[in-house]
Amino acid sequence: MPTSIAAYSIVGEKVEKSLEPLPAKPMTDGEIPLWKFTSALVPPIPADWHGVRSSRQRQIILLRNWLIHYFPSWGAVITLFRLAPLAAVLGIGVAVIVSSRVNDIGGANQIAGLMWILFISIFIAGAIGIITLNIESTLLIAFIVLVADLALFFLNRETFNREEITTKWGLR
Repeated sequence: MPTSIAAYSIVGEKVEKSLEPLPAKPMTDGEIPLWKFTSALVPPIPADWHGVRSSRQRQIILLRNWLIHYFPSWGAVITLFRLAPLAAVLGIGVAVIVSSRVNDIGGANQIAGLMWILFISIFIAGAIGIITLNIESTLLIAFIVLVADLALFFLNRETFNREEITTKWGLR
C-alpha cells in the first residue's frame, strides 16, 4: 500500500497537472520528498499494526479453550516494528523515483512493486531453509534496509529540486 500511495503522489500529480504549485511552496528541496515519504507511510503502518493486533486477539480467543496463550517471537516483533516500516520506506523511495521518471500511474506502481520481489525471496529462502530468519539475521536485514532507505532518501532529494521540477517535468 505505501508503494502505491507514493507512486501516485508524483505521477498522479503530473497526470492531473497539479504538480505545478509544488515548487512555489516555502519548502526546501529536502522537505519535498520527506513529506511525500511521510504521507505514504503514515496510513498503512498503523493499519498494519492494528491488523496484527486484531489477528492476535482472535488467536487468543480461539486458543483460550486449550489454555494456550499466544506470544509472538522476538523475530516477529522485530519484523513488525522495525523491518516492516523500513521496508515500507524502501518501497516508497523506489516508487517516488520511478514515478518521477514515468508518466503512467499503473506503470509506476508496477515497476515500483518489483522491489517487493527481494523481500519475497528472503521469506522463501527462510521458509525452505536456505537462510535462518532469527533475531540476528532479521536485525541485519533491517540494518541493510535502513542503509538503503537513507541512500534512496538522498537520491530522492536530488530528484526534487525546483529547477528540475519546473523545466524537465513539463510544467512551463
